[in-house]
Amino acid sequence: MPQTFITKNQRRGHEFVRAVQNYIFESGETKTSLMERAGFSNTKFYSRLKNPGSLTLEEFWQLCDMMDVPPEVRLKIVN
Repeated sequence: MPQTFITKNQRRGHEFVRAVQNYIFESGETKTSLMERAGFSNTKFYSRLKNPGSLTLEEFWQLCDMMDVPPEVRLKIVN
């Protein structure tokens, strides 16, 4: 059954979290190591995953670059 989103921001947040989950699954890296490489505190990292709308643009692009998120997925997240 397809997911239903009430707002555009809900869909964007879901796409971002899914990109993080896919990266972790495919790379074998842990959330902890990704968090440390990004320079986020534990609290900040998990609050950003819980509410991706709170990410700053700098944080978003930094994480996308670190995870090598392809341009088409980035576009799907920000559109």
